Amino acid sequence: MASTSITNSVSNLPNSNFEIFDGKDFPRWRGKLKFFLRRLKLAYVLEKPCPEAPSSEVATDEATLIKEQIAKWQDDDYLCKNYILGGMSNKYYDQYYIKCKFA
Repeated sequence: MASTSITNSVSNLPNSNFEIFDGKDFPRWRGKLKFFLRRLKLAYVLEKPCPEAPSSEVATDEATLIKEQIAKWQDDDYLCKNYILGGMSNKYYDQYYIKCKFA
């Protein structure tokens, strides 16, 4: 049952069949990948840094909100990074998997 839901969720992704980058035509691959990440509302992690941890002077409610924003950014960055790596051939995946800590 779990495999069905995973399969269904992957097949429902917008443009989930983008080309695998093999070293050719990088601008086209990048454009398609950015479009894919924008559709998933993940591309913002490529442009905006992770929010900073709240200082001790910040009100509790605001600190909680900031911590939630940090957690969301970290989760989205993880997804974004792995979608990018997953869109690469094994040669490039192996090259960048260790190097890239963030998307």
